[in-house]
Amino acid sequence: MKLPKNLKDDASVRLLAEAIRPIPTDIVHLIYRQTAWELESKDYEFSRVSVLEHWQAGKRDMCDTLTHPEWLKSSGLDEGVTQYDLTRQSN
Repeated sequence: MKLPKNLKDDASVRLLAEAIRPIPTDIVHLIYRQTAWELESKDYEFSRVSVLEHWQAGKRDMCDTLTHPEWLKSSGLDEGVTQYDLTRQSN
């Protein structure tokens, strides 16, 4: 740290040093998987029924992920970002 000696023990400097310390971050991608009956129009078809189906799919995927913590194995990194792209497991 390149600080004048009189600032090295300053409470504000310690607070800032702690705030910028990198911490591990996990990102879980929830990717909508097209159903068999959807057509190419899925990219611009936003009917109430379609939107509700997509929301339910996202909620189901998030619940699946949260109930299977073993899918989120630690990368072992003390800092940085770990990205997960999970595919729905078939029962």
